Amino acid sequence: MATRPFPPVSVPTIRTIREETPTKTWATVSEAVASGRDEVILESEGLPAVAVISLTEYARWRKARDQERRDAALHWLREFQDSYDGRNDDLPEDEVDAIATAITQEAIDRMAEKRIVRFDDDHDR
Repeated sequence: MATRPFPPVSVPTIRTIREETPTKTWATVSEAVASGRDEVILESEGLPAVAVISLTEYARWRKARDQERRDAALHWLREFQDSYDGRNDDLPEDEVDAIATAITQEAIDRMAEKRIVRFDDDHDR
């Protein structure tokens, strides 16, 4: 059986620079990162401290992070739904709405406190 070779993949070079690297070097670093040729780790006191990534990579990371948060929330909601046992089915609809509103507000407040979700973000949704 014939197989096709994998297409060549360019793998970025991982470079490490110190935080006291001269500012003029940043133009070269940012161009190399933006083009995908390099990934850069910034060291502080000899220890890795910061990764410099391209905006394309950042957008990909942010999208994955946001999806992970949505998946976790959906998982929680499904577990909650599965735990429903029919209690309080006799409550009037206005009481159910009031309870749901209070619980929702409490969850939003807790998520905002823990910075799980920021409602003021200007990113793609």
